[in-house]
Amino acid sequence: MYKEDKKSNRKEDTKKMKDRMKKRIKDNRGSFTIEAAVIISFLVIVVNMILVLAFFLYSRCSLERAAAMGALRGSQAVWEDNTLRCRKADEGVEEILANNLLGTDTVEKEITVKGNQISVALDMHIRQWNFHTEAKKKCINPVLFIRNCRKLEGLGKERK
Repeated sequence: MYKEDKKSNRKEDTKKMKDRMKKRIKDNRGSFTIEAAVIISFLVIVVNMILVLAFFLYSRCSLERAAAMGALRGSQAVWEDNTLRCRKADEGVEEILANNLLGTDTVEKEITVKGNQISVALDMHIRQWNFHTEAKKKCINPVLFIRNCRKLEGLGKERK
C-alpha cells in the first residue's frame, strides 16, 4: 500500500506541476508580441535614420565631385577667355548635379576666374542643413608643362 501511495503522490505532484506550467504559460502569452512590437519599431526607426544619413552623405559627395569637376573643366580651357572658362566650369558642374542630388532644395554656384586660377564654390541647402564646398584649380598650359618635365628629366640624366 505504501508504494501505491507514493505513485499516487507522484502522479498528483506531476499533475500539479503541469497545472502550474500551464498557468505560467497563460500568464506570459502576450509578452512575446509586445516585446516584438517594441523591438521591430525601434529597428525600423534605426534603419530609417541610417537611410536618411546615407542620402545626405551621397548628396554631399556629389556636391564635392561637382565642384572638383567644374574647376577641372574650367582649368582645361587654357587658351580661352574667362567667360568661356566660366561656361565650361558651369557645364561640368551641371553635368554632375543633373542626376545625382537627392532631396536638395537649392544649389547655389559661384564661379570665379582670377589670372590663371579658377574657383568653383557650391552651397547646397537640404531642409535646415547647409553644405558648402569649394574647389580651386590652376590653369596649366599643357605644352609648357610637358616641356618643363622634359627639362627636369634632362637635368636628372646629366647629374648621373
